Amino acid sequence: RVDGAGTTRMSAALTTSHPRQAWSEPALEAGALGIDGPWSFDRGALAAAMARREHHDGVAGTAESLEPPKLPADALIERVSITDFAAVGGNPAQVLLKSRLGLTVLTEDDDLRDAIELDLYGLDEWSLANALLSERLEAGDDWGPDDAVAWSEVERARGAVPPLSFGNTVMARVSARIDGLRVLLVNALQGAPWRPEPIAVRLEREATDRTILFEGTIPGVVGNKVITVTASRLKDRDLLVSWVRLAALTLHDPTQSWQSVTIGRSPKDDKLAVQTLSLRSKADAEIILGFMTDFWERSRSDAVPFFPATSRAVHDGDWKEARNAWDTNRNSGERSDRWANLVFDVDFDELRKIPLRDNEPPIGDGYGGRLAYWSHRVWGTFADTTVIEETIQKISDVLAGSVGATADDDDEDDSE
Repeated sequence: RVDGAGTTRMSAALTTSHPRQAWSEPALEAGALGIDGPWSFDRGALAAAMARREHHDGVAGTAESLEPPKLPADALIERVSITDFAAVGGNPAQVLLKSRLGLTVLTEDDDLRDAIELDLYGLDEWSLANALLSERLEAGDDWGPDDAVAWSEVERARGAVPPLSFGNTVMARVSARIDGLRVLLVNALQGAPWRPEPIAVRLEREATDRTILFEGTIPGVVGNKVITVTASRLKDRDLLVSWVRLAALTLHDPTQSWQSVTIGRSPKDDKLAVQTLSLRSKADAEIILGFMTDFWERSRSDAVPFFPATSRAVHDGDWKEARNAWDTNRNSGERSDRWANLVFDVDFDELRKIPLRDNEPPIGDGYGGRLAYWSHRVWGTFADTTVIEETIQKISDVLAGSVGATADDDDEDDSE
């Protein structure tokens, strides 16, 4: 037994991770490395850490932008994956670091398990649910009780489920959730069979010195709907991906009245959600493509302080929620994203003080600097061009076939 370990893995409770550099701040902070005082009393290291902090604070978010990427002299066409283009709103920092600079940000591998888990949470439960969802979607109406039993036995045999009766609770919880997602999918299909087809899209846009060719496939198309079913919680970045796909399909085939339907877990609580997007007018598709092209090009040359959940709260005027979305604590929030953290590892007060660039005119009173500017530009354009309908239901209600409550109705139920 290790005092104070609680639910922490035994290996983690016995391990202290030391920084590689003598001037790293944890080595100089009392209690940061498992002892009462600081690990190091090196005055030179302390001076280096303070200098690094001052330098970091002074340049956070204010470094000059890069020159736009150069094409070969004889290149007149730049080809861009529609998948990468649709994802830029979810993480512009990744576009700059990975796509433009070619950097790779590694993450630590999960610790080896040194205890038998009696329940599943987080990523482990998601992996199990995602595997079952894939099986259910592939089997369609052919899925039966025998298939469910066989799948359960396989997952137990490979150790993905807690042993003995402990696993029954997990399997029941995950199975009910996936059954509910399947019901919502059937409702969205409105009698059509689940036979999603990818649609190849090819769009051209003229730039100053070249033609940009957006090309690729958009998956999950059934009739006039782009349907995505996921075992994950729905996030704001999912809305932005669906938004760009919707615009691309509308420009590809304006004869259809396209909709995007995303089915998954509610952002909060163990409920299910359906998000349906449609454009206010087909002409808005061109507005979206033009705006996102500019956003994508800026993201390749500059550290753009846009973060889907944080920025949506800023656009809504909810600064408290924005602060929570950015940095609830040091181990969660959009600040902890590996790409965003490398570019914008600052607290929320510093983040909203990053000053506007010369080519970023203030919106309103200019409060919130670049964070507010890009929040209003992206989510403002989204609101101006898009109609969103969101339904949130308890899993038990979905399985019982009850009529879906709106998100507002659901909040009222929770308050009783």
